[in-house]
Amino acid sequence: MVVCVQYGLSFIDNGNSEWRWRFPIAFQILPLILLLGVVFFFPESPRWLTKEGRFRQARYVLSRLRGRNYVDVEEEFTAIHNAVVDEKDFNRTHGEHNYWTMISGTGAGTMHITRRTYLIIWLQIIQEWVGVAGVTVYAPVMFRSAGFSAKVANLVSGINNVCPAGSSKLTTSLG
Repeated sequence: MVVCVQYGLSFIDNGNSEWRWRFPIAFQILPLILLLGVVFFFPESPRWLTKEGRFRQARYVLSRLRGRNYVDVEEEFTAIHNAVVDEKDFNRTHGEHNYWTMISGTGAGTMHITRRTYLIIWLQIIQEWVGVAGVTVYAPVMFRSAGFSAKVANLVSGINNVCPAGSSKLTTSLG
């Protein structure tokens, strides 16, 4: 969607307008503001409620999520409760793990949590430099260096972004 908006804005002032980069950023902020307004009405997760000892509320949220199928709700609640108990036992024997211990490496013990955390962070950063993210972000530049005009490069980039999304939906519905 944003690619289509950017392509449309490329016709304003021959693509040199400040609107070309300001409007797409503002356009993406609108759903975030909406989300910020409604997030306070979301229920707490059943796992967090169980961890806090609020079992009745956890069962209620699970029943709302699972369509009041009480047999499945009770099985899932039992699995969540067992996982919470196991986590508390693990933390008692190996030390508490939270975001600070993962980043700083304090109390990591033999689990190498810090090394794993940094590995995940760097894998996410590298993922943005290669593969489909690189093609999506740098497609207009690549098409321009292949000899296309700026407008045609933007149009082909938009088609390149929209068509795979449509084909994945099509294959999902057919498969």
